[in-house]
Amino acid sequence: MAHSLWHNEETVMPRFSTQHTNRSNIYFLYQASLSPFVAHCETRDFDCIIRGSQVYHSLILSLLAVLVYTICLRILKRALVVNPEIISACLTVLMFLISRQYNHRMLLERPITLSLIFVGVFLYALIRKKNYWIFLVPLIYVFTYSVTFMIIIPAGIYFLLCLLSNKEDFRYGIKALWLSFAGLATGIVLRPDSY
Repeated sequence: MAHSLWHNEETVMPRFSTQHTNRSNIYFLYQASLSPFVAHCETRDFDCIIRGSQVYHSLILSLLAVLVYTICLRILKRALVVNPEIISACLTVLMFLISRQYNHRMLLERPITLSLIFVGVFLYALIRKKNYWIFLVPLIYVFTYSVTFMIIIPAGIYFLLCLLSNKEDFRYGIKALWLSFAGLATGIVLRPDSY
């Protein structure tokens, strides 16, 4: 589909799928970002398309690892932990060694890896109270992954944690949850076939 998107070709959707009769592209942003890596391939050259996809996914996994390392490093430095760089590197490696099933899902050529990058940025925006990003990330997330409501889970957990804190945090928790729902709703309105 990414190759067809780049070359503006018609794609045949799977026959035993709801998308066969109700055409939609629920992974639009994922396929749009993958398409430059497979654009040089011939339409039926599946080996070339798979190699391009593997390069793309290697870059995304690297970006995810850098994001995890950076977030862990920032948290550990704020907590004044000794040797935060080493501990952050160990936590990043540990993330990829948690389980065989986790690695299998991460290495599939599917948009879940790209969506985890958005979840990481969203968590950082929640912690740093970046209202613009709390609205924008769920909006863009709709164009990336079919499980669009997954982005609300971190906002819900953040709200529950704020509920246990003081009044000021509680008010901000409500605001963050509202901004998340507003961003998600805006994304669904802009691209209703992604839900």
